[in-house]
This record gives sequence, C-alpha cells and structure tokens, in this order.
Amino acid sequence: MASCIPIVDRFETLSDSRSALHITYSLPKVLLIVYASILSGYNEWKSMANFASYNLSWFRQFFPYLWGMPSLHTIEKVCMMIDPAAFMKLFIDWMSDVVKKINGQSDDAKGNEKNKY
Repeated sequence: MASCIPIVDRFETLSDSRSALHITYSLPKVLLIVYASILSGYNEWKSMANFASYNLSWFRQFFPYLWGMPSLHTIEKVCMMIDPAAFMKLFIDWMSDVVKKINGQSDDAKGNEKNKY
C-alpha cells in the first residue's frame, strides 16, 4: 500500500521566509488552521481566526498551541508569503498519494505490473 505522509508534515517542506526569532506559530500550525477552516466553510481571515479559537481543543490534538491561536493578521501574513506554485505542488502530490492509498496501489506495485508484460 502506498505510504501517505500527513499533510501537516508536508507543510514543513514549504519555505518560510520569516525570521526564526519572530516565529510564534510555525508554518504547519498556521496552515493546519487554514486547511481545516476552508474545509469547514470559513474562507476569510477573521472567520478562520474565530474558527481556530472556537476549536482550540480540537486543534491541540495536532499541536500544543501554547500561546492560544494566531491572530487573523498572522494567518493572513503567513498565507501571503507562501509560494502558490510550491503549495499547489505539495497539495497535488499529497492528494495523489491519498488516492493511491485509497486504491491500494503503490509505486512498486505499478512498476511490477509494468514489468510483467
């Protein structure tokens, strides 16, 4: 079966141009909020921040969020600095792996089928 790296772990591969001294919320912590918010129908910065605060206990199963949730301004700034092409590739690669896993396929299995003929 295909391995499927969780999307939160894949978020860590994106470039973060912020100064390490000024980072309270890592890229994966913010992008998890954005991802869950959008899937839940919240697509504005303020509604994402409110959604995150309201669901803090649920989000804490993934990250501790020791200082609570990021502000709407932090969410917006982080999203604005991400390279859209890099994010799109990350998301497409993740979805491709998810589909392979659902279908019970792996790259090795596909390769073996090709070599049979």
